[in-house]
Amino acid sequence: MHRRCSRKSWKNKNVGEVRGKGLMIGIQVSKNPVEVEKLCLEKGVLFSTAGKNVLRLVPPLNIGYKEINKGLAIIKEVLEK
Repeated sequence: MHRRCSRKSWKNKNVGEVRGKGLMIGIQVSKNPVEVEKLCLEKGVLFSTAGKNVLRLVPPLNIGYKEINKGLAIIKEVLEK
């Protein structure tokens, strides 16, 4: 089953649709995803892009909640700037 949610959970104007299956998540953004990727990498979060406006998150299956929350906090911080 494909899971979808809205940007309302982050209340961020730069986040559009969030979609995914399991740990594979795509976040549609209004900012340049390559620039977001670069800024996140500088803060220790690695992910790739998909298309011209999607961040592709594919973490390892053994990732813990602590790492997930830290990574999402960094992505959120970068998107809010």
